[in-house]
Amino acid sequence: MVPCRGGGRVEGFGHRRVAANADFPSWSNWQPRCRDSCDGLFNNGIASADCGSVTFEGFPQEQHSDSKVLPLPWNSVYKGAWQNLLTQLNARYSANPAFVCIAVAGPTGPSDEMILPTTANDASIQPSGLLVDDTWSALIKHSFPNNSSYQGSDQVFIDEWKQVIDAYERIFSGVTLSISPDAGMTCPRSAGRLRRIPTTYCTSTTARPASPAI
Repeated sequence: MVPCRGGGRVEGFGHRRVAANADFPSWSNWQPRCRDSCDGLFNNGIASADCGSVTFEGFPQEQHSDSKVLPLPWNSVYKGAWQNLLTQLNARYSANPAFVCIAVAGPTGPSDEMILPTTANDASIQPSGLLVDDTWSALIKHSFPNNSSYQGSDQVFIDEWKQVIDAYERIFSGVTLSISPDAGMTCPRSAGRLRRIPTTYCTSTTARPASPAI
């Protein structure tokens, strides 16, 4: 399972943590519950239809991560928990004039950059017994057996990024949204094809003037 550890921090989406303190008194209302691991799909061929995490090893940003276990970017439990946190964060800081910019994050690994384990950045055989991209392909097929547009494509990753960008735009007003797509080559490949994500993207929801850091 994806770690749902104590100590007042959210796990699964890498290093993005928020202390469980007086700033966020309703932490327990949005802290994600653990989901079944998808690793069984590769170990014994058995995994729940809505399994939500998988183990990767050797990806470049693993050193910055709390765990080798990552949530599936499309998992509804973690997406809901993350957006709930963002809503609470906005409620807490939206009136603070120093709050002028926030990095868009969500369907990623240990940073807010659009970087996930791929065969391009990790050529090792994974705990699944497959290469990274083949592991993703099997997970996509398991999660979306009836969605042909997701098979042999990285479209699911693109769709998840579109959704999280839309969510940030709904939640935050008057705040610049910063998006870090890296080189645009870090979505998993599938069937030898890769749709490039634009290398630069920045948007503003009627941004405020720059202020000292919080």
